[in-house]
Amino acid sequence: MKRSVQVEGFRIRLETRRQRLRALAGLPRFPYAVAAFSLGEGDKTVGLICRNAVAWGAERLLVIGSPLWDRTTACATDAFIRIEHFPSVADFLAWMESPACPYDPVIAEKTASSIPLQAFTFPQRMLLILGHPSFGVPDSLLWRAPQVHIETALPVPSLNVAVAAGILLYHYWRQVWGGEPPHTSGR
Repeated sequence: MKRSVQVEGFRIRLETRRQRLRALAGLPRFPYAVAAFSLGEGDKTVGLICRNAVAWGAERLLVIGSPLWDRTTACATDAFIRIEHFPSVADFLAWMESPACPYDPVIAEKTASSIPLQAFTFPQRMLLILGHPSFGVPDSLLWRAPQVHIETALPVPSLNVAVAAGILLYHYWRQVWGGEPPHTSGR
């Protein structure tokens, strides 16, 4: 008897999650995109970034590198965002610098010329480019756009890329779209 209650409770929780995911399909998207690097099938970072991008209403997720990232960390949110793939940095760079790119790129990387998040002004049609945890943003791309970095309380070399994505998208949302997000988690 006890087992069936646990199973039933699990089903209820899953149904609630399914309902929330279905509700995502009808929500508006905002004119900005997030770009992330993928090294292949075991890469969980892209899925986590996907969840952040969907949570903050991005209209596109751009994946640079391998198209075979681990989608389990996206928790099905990858069904609710337009995902585009660029096989190489050169392909992405060519698109980013072409008239076909409707966005203004911003690179999340701590450099000598990067601006602290608190002083950074985000463009409305932002293309947030996040580095890969192993190698950051490639040099061929790094100096092509303004750079922003997140100050931390203690001097750690860097934040987890997915964590940084969430922080940056939250601040972007507040600065560009004004105030608090309109939808909150109704758990």
